[in-house]
Order: sequence, then structure tokens, then C-alpha cells
Amino acid sequence: MSLVVAVPAALGAAGAFGTASAVQHASAFAQTGGGRVEVGGLARLLHDPQWLLGVGADGLGLGLLVVGLTNGPVTIVQPLQILGLLVALPVGAALGGPRPTWRAACAALVVVVGLGTFLALLGDPGEGRSPSEATIVVLSAAFLAAGGLAVFLTRDRAAVVRAVVLGGTSGAWFGLSAVLLRAVDLRWEAGGLAAFGRASGIIAVVCLVVVGATALATGQLSFQMGSLAASLPAQTIADPIVAVLLGPSVLAEHIALSRGRAAVHAVALVAVIAGIWELARAEVGDGADRTRSNGVSSH
Repeated sequence: MSLVVAVPAALGAAGAFGTASAVQHASAFAQTGGGRVEVGGLARLLHDPQWLLGVGADGLGLGLLVVGLTNGPVTIVQPLQILGLLVALPVGAALGGPRPTWRAACAALVVVVGLGTFLALLGDPGEGRSPSEATIVVLSAAFLAAGGLAVFLTRDRAAVVRAVVLGGTSGAWFGLSAVLLRAVDLRWEAGGLAAFGRASGIIAVVCLVVVGATALATGQLSFQMGSLAASLPAQTIADPIVAVLLGPSVLAEHIALSRGRAAVHAVALVAVIAGIWELARAEVGDGADRTRSNGVSSH
């Protein structure tokens, strides 16, 4: 493992994912005008050059994330994906979305400081160990079921609520995907290609593909609902939180936690969430005004 490789790769992935989110949101939102989900719209996006450009950026981000996760622990690599939000919002503004305000700039600074503090105190999580196939299957099924239930229960709520739930659900699934990707890599390190000729390796890969594909599709649906600043912050918060929780509990990565460190970690986490929330408030207000001026309902 090498953080010298993992951290730059993770930062590159964050930038690529942030750009992809903004580009894909602009295309997906244009399919419906916002405020509703059209599953069929995902098929129509396959003919949209701008959306395909965003897919290319996603592919680049995924490649860089794989490099990051094969050279560093989930608990360091995945939180860095928060920085993708700081790329997505200005790119979204360049594509016609609301322009970032001074308040959003201050919130972005809070996010960076909070994230930096969290990572600085994290210590060395180590390489961890790959979970059993039973753990992988149960986790995947539980996350998919919980996320699906949340989306179902909010299907008749306002567009902003549905965007947040869809974004948060896809973020949680992306966080789990990072853990599953690391589990697959650990199997590769232990047994090489032969590891994937056995049931444990096959199950890990299948769960990774299913959860990852479902997360990607759900993220695209969230983009149809309205402002990027409604869905992306929820996704941005859920992704690293899930990864940081599952890193130690599922992959046995170590987080140094004295009482003082735990308190500072908590403050840093609150600062990051507050900063992302403030970014959402600053941008959603402008986006809502723009949506109303275009005559688009939020229900």
C-alpha cells in the first residue's frame, strides 16, 4: 500500500466524479424538466453526447478510485470523494445552474478544513482483511433493501425530498461499493486470479457489480428531480460516512480513537456535514427560484 499513490488518485477521482455529476445532471434534468423520475429517460440518455461525456468522466473517476483503493484504505480514500462536490457545483453553474455565492464559498472552506482535520487525526488504518462471503451478501442485501424502502416511502413527497432521498441512497450504495471493491482487491492480493474461480471470489464480484450498478442508476434518477445541490450533497455525505463506518467494522481497518481524538473527529464530521448542508441551502434557493421562473412544479 502507498498513500503517495492512493491520495492523488483519490483526489483525481473526486474531481472526475464531481465533473461527471454536473454534466450528467444537466442532461438528466433536461429529459424531464425536473420534479419527476422517468426510468425510461435513462435509456434516452444513451443518445445524449453530453451525458456520454459524463459517463466517460465517471469511467476515469472509477479507474482512479480503483487505483486509490488498491493502494490505500477505504477510510482515507473514500472521505476524499467529498471534494467532488466542490468541483460539481461550479461546473454545474457553468452549464446553466445557479452560480456559487460567497456563502457557498465559505461553506466550501469549512468542508475542506473539517475534512482535513478528520484525515489528519485518522492515523494508519492498515491494510485490513477481506470479509467473508456471508458478510458481503448480508450487507449488500440489507443496504439494497433499506435504500429501496426509503425511495418507495418517499415516492409521493416533494421533488426536493425525493432528490435528497435518491441522492442519499445512491451515496450509501456507493460507499458500500467502495468497501466491496476493497474486499475484491484483498481477495486478489491473497489468491490472485485463482481467488475468483471460487465461490467467495465470485460472490464478492457479483455483489460489487449489482450494488455499484444500482447506485449509479439511482444517482441518475436523483439528477432528474431538480437542483444538483439537492441530490449531490446528500450523496456526498452518505458515501464517506458509510465507508468510514464499514471500513473498521467489515474490513478491520484501524482508526486510532482516544477520547480526545474521538471528540475532534466528531467536531470535524459535524463541520463537514454543516458545510455541505450550507452549500445545499445556498444553491437550492437559487435553483428553486430558477425552477419556479421556468414554470416547473416541485411536486
